[in-house]
Formats: sequence, structure tokens, C-alpha cells
Amino acid sequence: MTVQKSKKINIKRKASYYILPRDSSLTTGYIYMGRLEKKDLDKQFKKTILNTKNLIIDSRNYPNFIYKSLSEILLNEPRDFCIWTYMNLDYPGSIMKKTIQTGKKNKNYYKGNIYLLVDNTSKSLSEFTVMALQAADNVITIGGQTAGADGDVSYVPMPFGLKSCFSGCGVYYPNGDLTQQVGVRRDHKVVQDSSYLNGNDKILNYALELIRKSKKDNSHF
Repeated sequence: MTVQKSKKINIKRKASYYILPRDSSLTTGYIYMGRLEKKDLDKQFKKTILNTKNLIIDSRNYPNFIYKSLSEILLNEPRDFCIWTYMNLDYPGSIMKKTIQTGKKNKNYYKGNIYLLVDNTSKSLSEFTVMALQAADNVITIGGQTAGADGDVSYVPMPFGLKSCFSGCGVYYPNGDLTQQVGVRRDHKVVQDSSYLNGNDKILNYALELIRKSKKDNSHF
């Protein structure tokens, strides 16, 4: 897909969510996960977000632990999004696994299109949050490969007061696909380059172009 040049979108990311400027889209909400807190998910948040037709969720950052609360707004029912494996300490050498769900029954859920933005700065909890949000309807994930560092960290004490760490669990999609070392699933692979220094956010602009194209296609019906 060729992304056409467009007016620069001035996103300073001082707020956790807002509606994008009118010259980009009349009905597009934007959430910056690095600033979003549970207290933000109030009536005003729902009123603002639920009335948009498109929602861009920027996960190119490290979020707070709010994936459950946000999922309950975006999903209409509980859904599996992750298989978690871990060591069984009662039987050394054996591995346990459990399926993790997110969301709840909700008639007033978000019914628009969701665009998740990711890149190499999306790691650990950010990746786990993306996996949970991917369980919603009409989700498109855009960006570069994520860190592939999903899961809890276990620490090992070393000599001279040093310590090392490793992942003490396994994190998979419900169908068994890996996330560790490979990152989360992406529908459109877009890699940011040095033009970002000049204000060209290729990943965000790609999402905006998809939204414009979708509006144009729907205008024929």
C-alpha cells in the first residue's frame, strides 16, 4: 500500500486520549497507552470514544496495567486471548498451562474500527496488552516488530551482588502461536525510519490512510 503525503498531525501526547484534528479525520479517536490510567476510563471517556467510528490505540510505549478495564469497553463478551505456561513446582520438570480471558458481557461496547500501533518499543506488558485488545472485533495491528519480551521476569542471584533474569513463563496466542522472541501479530508491517525526526510518523500516517481509504470505499454504498 502506498501512503500518500498528508498534512502533519501534531500529536504531542500530553493527553491520554482525544479526537484527532479535523483535517485528519472527523470521527477518529486516539489513545496513547503510555499515559492512559484506570481513572481516565470514566463516563466522559466512554462518551468520547464510543461515538467515534475509528479508534487508534498507540501502544508504542509502556502502559499501565489497565488492559482488563479497557477490554471491558472494547469487547462485547469474555474472550480467550492468551495461553500462559509456567513451571509446576510440585513436579519439577513438568509444565502447567492456563488460558487467560479478557472482556465481559457488554451491550454498549465499541463497535467501530480499531487500529493498534506497535513497534520495537512495544515490549512486555505493552505486548500483553496488545494481545488482549486484539481479541476485540474489527482490529487491525500496524507497525514494526515488537520486542518479543512478553511474560513475567524471574531473577537469579549471581556472585558479587549481581543478578541475572530470564522469562519464567511462556506466552502464546490461543492457537499456540509464539509471541516471545517473535513479537505480536501484525496485519500491516510498517517500519519507521529516520524521517520521524522530521515529524513523519509513518506508522500513524499508515493507519490514517487506511481510515481514509475505508471511508472512500464505503461512500460508494
